[in-house]
Amino acid sequence: EHMGANWSGAKVRGSPHNTGDGHRAAAAIGAAVAGCWEDCHCTPIDAGAPATGELAVVNAMPRRAYPLGITVNLDGRRFTDEGAGFAEQTFVDMGHAILSQPGGIAYQVFDAKALPHLEGRYGGSRRVEADTVSELGAKLDIDADALSRTVEEFNTAANDGEYRPRALDGLSTRGLNPPKSNWAIRLDSPPYFAHTVTGGITYTYGGIRIDTGARVLGADDQPIPGLYAAGIIVGGIFVHGSLRAAGLMHGAVYGRIAGMGAAEGSRSR
Repeated sequence: EHMGANWSGAKVRGSPHNTGDGHRAAAAIGAAVAGCWEDCHCTPIDAGAPATGELAVVNAMPRRAYPLGITVNLDGRRFTDEGAGFAEQTFVDMGHAILSQPGGIAYQVFDAKALPHLEGRYGGSRRVEADTVSELGAKLDIDADALSRTVEEFNTAANDGEYRPRALDGLSTRGLNPPKSNWAIRLDSPPYFAHTVTGGITYTYGGIRIDTGARVLGADDQPIPGLYAAGIIVGGIFVHGSLRAAGLMHGAVYGRIAGMGAAEGSRSR
């Protein structure tokens, strides 16, 4: 409704029951809204992840080693800068970029040099492996010639070297669009392998307006008596991005404030 058709097929990392009832209930009694309703926190996630969050597997599903390879779409073409920064800084943008591609699907492509550096949770996903890039494209059922050209173009613009995942190494491509700003190391060491990914929503940015006391505000910017809000139901905290775990911190801080306010309000009645 608010974010557009690209998001209709996105995975949801949270509860299947968290469908906006709190937003609607507050709005029904006059709560004002705030924040960026067309955007959300998301991440690259395994394409085989459940449609909605399952506690046993939700933290095993993100796929954030993409700075160590290239990411291509169904046409076998790159579409974004995989090395713009550490994954902790860029995974929200990458999730958005993937969902803007045909089918909301992409493939993270690596060679043997990257394998020792992948997160352990990659071991829980389906990996497609081949001795040549063309064979890898055929196994992925995408245009093998296009994928081969993409890798050739990337390798021409990239560098020799070894991956240093915890350092912005400045090894960038030359004359390539889109560029890769760091970790642009040639994909030339077979076997080649790929993981299929899509975008997963963690939480949306639009929500209910509150004041510093976690009191829900009405359209007149005055508190609605007895109504408090905290956590991701609140709007106006994040706009087009968020720091890692910032949603948890916001929920903890404003949850305490809201609880104290509600308790004080009940005692004063």
